Amino acid sequence: MKKYKRNSVLISSLLFLLFLLNLSNAFSQYRSRNVRYNSDYSINQRVPYNTSSSKSRFHSDYEKTIRDLRVIGKVGNVFLSETILPIIEGVNAIKNRNKNNRYDYDINSSITVMVVPRIPNEENLCELSRSNKYSEAVDILSETLSDEKEIRVKNFFSATRSLKRKNLCSDQFEVTFDRLRKEFPANYYLIFEPNFNTSPTGNYVNISISIIDSKGVELEYFSSKSNKMASTNIALLSKQAFKKISSDVVDLMQSPDQAYAEIENEQINTNDDNNKDVKTNAILLNSDVDTNIPKTNRVNQDAVAVIIGNRSYQHGDTPDVDYAIHDSRIMKQYLIDMLGYREGNIIYVEDATQAKFNSIFGNEKDYKAQLFNYVKPGKSDVFIYYSGHGAPNPETNEGFFVPVDTDPSLIQYNGYSLKTFYTNLGNVPYRKLTVVIDACFSGASEGGMLLKNISPIFIKTENKILKDENAMVFTSASSEQVSSWYPEQNHSLFTYYFLKGLRGEADSDRNRKLSLLEMKDYLETNITYMARRLNNREQTPEIIGVLSKSFVE
Repeated sequence: MKKYKRNSVLISSLLFLLFLLNLSNAFSQYRSRNVRYNSDYSINQRVPYNTSSSKSRFHSDYEKTIRDLRVIGKVGNVFLSETILPIIEGVNAIKNRNKNNRYDYDINSSITVMVVPRIPNEENLCELSRSNKYSEAVDILSETLSDEKEIRVKNFFSATRSLKRKNLCSDQFEVTFDRLRKEFPANYYLIFEPNFNTSPTGNYVNISISIIDSKGVELEYFSSKSNKMASTNIALLSKQAFKKISSDVVDLMQSPDQAYAEIENEQINTNDDNNKDVKTNAILLNSDVDTNIPKTNRVNQDAVAVIIGNRSYQHGDTPDVDYAIHDSRIMKQYLIDMLGYREGNIIYVEDATQAKFNSIFGNEKDYKAQLFNYVKPGKSDVFIYYSGHGAPNPETNEGFFVPVDTDPSLIQYNGYSLKTFYTNLGNVPYRKLTVVIDACFSGASEGGMLLKNISPIFIKTENKILKDENAMVFTSASSEQVSSWYPEQNHSLFTYYFLKGLRGEADSDRNRKLSLLEMKDYLETNITYMARRLNNREQTPEIIGVLSKSFVE
């Protein structure tokens, strides 16, 4: 019996050595032909990935070795079963782990980065298909970054699969990203969005990127356009656009001291507790209205808001609105921190299309859209903010919001009518309504003309909202004027002073009750003066409502 047992040990040892040799040979062949970056790290030199030859050959050799060992391990010998089969299960566990990771190798690096696509809130970050335009761009940006020294790229797809298994995914992008950041720590996250555009001279992609650090603070915002080409390959165009700014992105991640210094300059007067809140909740910290946002202990449980920031326009001749995203994100933070809105009750959209406007506010035939369904009759305060382009129809003098997929010269067909907007709002059973529109409807903009060869137009708007004592409307300029930017503060001029007034600067009698009259006087005084000083132009904000009513208490 002892001799038999010794022979079994010898046989099993030889078989195991044979298995290791075969497996090592298969791995060597596979690795020599395929060098890529793994789920947590990157390497700096890669050769083409050949799925049809080396990969299939490796799996064939591997499966054959496993089958042979499994047969031997079950040949009625207790010793062999107890030694060979556990080895097989262990190897299978390693195989399954590697199968979940798209990339295979590891190096020592000092900076970890994850590329995350910024998708609309109604879509789920964990459900992106491999053919999705965002997914293809994730690969392109990840591979480009992996060429840089001292940078390792964490696999976004492995991370979201893990979140999905743990039921941590949400249709709210901010919620899912926050969970992603906690579950998969990295030094930086590149939040990006590619926008495909067409023009008479070719197609191009406008890519926007925010650099978020491990604490959730956005250090910088970049944007870049690819060259105009005949190609419709979004991934290819995204790569070209990213190449133009990749060195700046990498430099910031490798030397972030200046970015943090700018943030610290805005937080000198903030105590330690507030510092913690600001750094984890703020999105951009490069204006004095972005920090030290007053906090309220009151929760406006039933309040509903719509915030739309249209920055990157798809039509080739339409200029971007540089500060629209920044304006919108900070406005959202004010609603949450200062006015007590619940984040789940805020419909937040960046770069809204015409279809998105229709889905939120309804169309001329049906007003019962997303906003209507969010409101509790007679209980919900409603706050609406829009930053982006507006444009007129020269033939009718009717104003339109300009969705990002709109050709302004055809605004009457693919814009979103102010008339429809106000008519549908009139059917929403709100308790109190506040509308804030940071856009001009003259056909011109700070970034350039939307409509060529037109004279200033006075927009005609008649609706019951403007006469409702429970409604107040703010617009950044009169219809024939241009809304100015305030580059020094990285906001539009109107939104900057609106936020400044909201936080208390407009409270002239210091009774901690901000009336509409106080806000009106503050905005008109400051915006009119600064528009002349900065741009030598007239800009007069328009405020409609019962001036004696309280705006903020």
